[in-house]
Amino acid sequence: TPLVLHGGTGITPETFQECIRNGIRKINIATASFDAVINGSKSALANENANYFTLSQSVADSVCKNIEKHIRIFNMETL
Repeated sequence: TPLVLHGGTGITPETFQECIRNGIRKINIATASFDAVINGSKSALANENANYFTLSQSVADSVCKNIEKHIRIFNMETL
């Protein structure tokens, strides 16, 4: 039976990998992605020349980096 891990915030990469070895097949990383949105926004808005497009790009880049990090942790694909 596939298992789901709800609430992965604060879990170490090693613990994620142990969970996967023990049958977890879905891991939620929404909070980490939401945090990436906030951090990307803060970074973009720190620039006095920020505009909608630089803000949007910074947010997208931050979320992509978070997802790539988790893909590596979950050992699903080598990026």
